[in-house]
Amino acid sequence: MKKLLPILLLSFVLSFQLQAQVLEFYHAESKKTITIRTGQAIALTYKGYNGQLEFIKQTVTEITDSTLVLGLNYSRFNIKSVNKGPLVNMHKIVKLQDIQGFRRMTLGRQLLKSGLSIGAVIGSYTFLYRISNNSNYTPGEVLLISIGVAFGSKILLDKIMPENTKFEMKDGWTYRIIND
Repeated sequence: MKKLLPILLLSFVLSFQLQAQVLEFYHAESKKTITIRTGQAIALTYKGYNGQLEFIKQTVTEITDSTLVLGLNYSRFNIKSVNKGPLVNMHKIVKLQDIQGFRRMTLGRQLLKSGLSIGAVIGSYTFLYRISNNSNYTPGEVLLISIGVAFGSKILLDKIMPENTKFEMKDGWTYRIIND
């Protein structure tokens, strides 16, 4: 019991020191509030290098008083293949004052989009399998139909579930950091 008490006391003190911070976007006219927590996906447009607008869709890994950290920093792991590969640029630190637009990507939205994508693939496969078994079409025609179905389903899915930013800061949105 004597060894357990200091550990419990230390964890109690650290729980107050390591409070999670929450980023909250607020629109005064519509009284709408959008809360962003660590672990949630977000799509952002922000002023990047030389003030150019950049777009990123990534998971929030840390929220500080002045920055938003997106993605994991894979260079910390000292894996040579990762340090030179496509995962190097997946870690961004964005200043909150540079954010121009945003969209919160909820888990339900991500699951729905994945489900619709899987359904489109299965439906396309079934459709094309039945067409290819029909002797009225040549292999070239089946290939062109399959390309048309793939592009059509991709365009339709992007129209139904866009991933661009939905809210712009210039429209009256402000942000604030809240200690949770």
